[in-house]
Amino acid sequence: KTLPTGGRVILFSQIRECASIIESWVRHYAALGFFKLLLYLDDPQDVSRRVLEESGWVEAGFVELIDVDDTLRSSWQSMPSWGRVGSYCNMEVQSRQILNNEHAMLRARKLGADWLLHVDCDELLCLRGCAPAFFSDLTARGC
Repeated sequence: KTLPTGGRVILFSQIRECASIIESWVRHYAALGFFKLLLYLDDPQDVSRRVLEESGWVEAGFVELIDVDDTLRSSWQSMPSWGRVGSYCNMEVQSRQILNNEHAMLRARKLGADWLLHVDCDELLCLRGCAPAFFSDLTARGC
């Protein structure tokens, strides 16, 4: 589909133990017109993976699941914040979020994103209209 200039919006979230709400949360952002959700599974064995795969969102390409596993962790050392938060990443969820957000920024650039939002799975962004129009307007205003 054609998006207005500045309207390609991708969402990043690091998720864990949210299987009971994740599908309705994804539906909310699909209804707002987000381009894609990059969901980082803090526990790759979390049941949220099964819920999302069975829902069809992954197969449709709207949700991309990224495991926080050894492969991803090895890439963190190249992230800008590694020197500041890397020593805490095994014990502090915020440190992993920072590093995963930086990883998501790289992925979002490859996908041609105009905007990347970091939203937790217990948060809903409420807009008067669709996300592409809202963020296109912000882009047009120089934000």
